[in-house]
Amino acid sequence: MKKFFLLFTSVFFLSGCWFQDSLVFKNPGYVYVYGRFVCIKSSSGDSLNYFMISSPENRHMKPVRFGDNLNRKYPDTCIPVVLTPGVEYTMLYILNGVKYRVVFDSNGTINRSP
Repeated sequence: MKKFFLLFTSVFFLSGCWFQDSLVFKNPGYVYVYGRFVCIKSSSGDSLNYFMISSPENRHMKPVRFGDNLNRKYPDTCIPVVLTPGVEYTMLYILNGVKYRVVFDSNGTINRSP
């Protein structure tokens, strides 16, 4: 029984279940919606390296939009996306090496951050 418990605990910690994205992307982010774009608040010299937009419409299983290994410089920090009215979206992004998280709706209203 003791070996089973140790094995289960080891698998649990190694699988990453203990540390979720919400803990990794813990800094509060800021976005605004401009027409058919979701724009990340940024300034001169900023670099967008990663982003993921998801929604509960598909239980956050498949991202609405995704970009990885990017080097998008300010002012190119707006992402074209079609948002459904009344739906809440979660965006994770890395700007200048710092990980941010923000929850917003189709109007750009920020509902909560970590």
